Amino acid sequence: GGCVAAICALEAIVRSGTHLRGDVLMTPVIAHKLGGAGTRALLRHGIKADLCINMEHSNNTIANVCVGVVMVRLICSAPELFFRYSPEARAAYINPIEQQMEIVRRIGPSLTPIAPGGWMTFTPHSELPGFPTHTFDVMHKEHYYFKSATGRSTRECELTLQFRTVPGQTVSTVKLDIERLLARIKQEHPAFNCVLEIPASGTEQTWNQVAMVCPSHHPLVGALAEGQALASGQPAIVGANGRLGNVGDGNIIQEVLGIPTVQYGPGDIRVYKEWPTPDERVRLSDLVTAAKAVAHATVRLCG
Repeated sequence: GGCVAAICALEAIVRSGTHLRGDVLMTPVIAHKLGGAGTRALLRHGIKADLCINMEHSNNTIANVCVGVVMVRLICSAPELFFRYSPEARAAYINPIEQQMEIVRRIGPSLTPIAPGGWMTFTPHSELPGFPTHTFDVMHKEHYYFKSATGRSTRECELTLQFRTVPGQTVSTVKLDIERLLARIKQEHPAFNCVLEIPASGTEQTWNQVAMVCPSHHPLVGALAEGQALASGQPAIVGANGRLGNVGDGNIIQEVLGIPTVQYGPGDIRVYKEWPTPDERVRLSDLVTAAKAVAHATVRLCG
């Protein structure tokens, strides 16, 4: 939907005969769900700009603040024990799955806000209520009775989880927080044995994105808000709400290019009972509104 709206906006400007003072780049990309692979490829090839509207579903609200994301992998291990063992061997043993359970217990349930002043260090952001938070995504434990899914030793259990972060949090700050949490477990349970990967191997250039912020008083925000209000007949909504919990390629663009960026576009995944969904859709009226708003902002900023 966002791509359609942006293309229509630029077509309207061309047909109007308006001459712009600068270039406008429309860059449809693939593989957002692979961590922004298309956008990262564009940036590697030298694409540059001064401002960015990342066309993402936001219910046509102007998201000038968005969470970040970091993926974490934890590999717990223990010696193999069968049903006959010495007392000494048993004393040095905690089942790797049970080690992961202790980590899960201390981090807390998925999609539950992490409380300030607890195990994680952060400053709450007024636009991001309920964040930071996390989900536990994948867990694997091999056993010699069954075909291997990961190639890991049967002594190991791996857990992959993701944190959605607030401004000020980085890979380094999250790493220190998790290291402290693991150290406390080790202090209480000497047989605990865990290796931390952060970012999780394979996600260094994908789902590893800092939170995005563009000041609400920036001309980019103002021009798009003005266009949205004119197109919809309603005051524009500026803030994180329409993208709350989501990251977009705008996170990558702002981090790499250091330019003011917002996320904006038609569609709202909160209308579905679950998402991803097989029946995703965008209202035509919202597409028209977004196209008009983007056209207005483009002319205001570049005209």
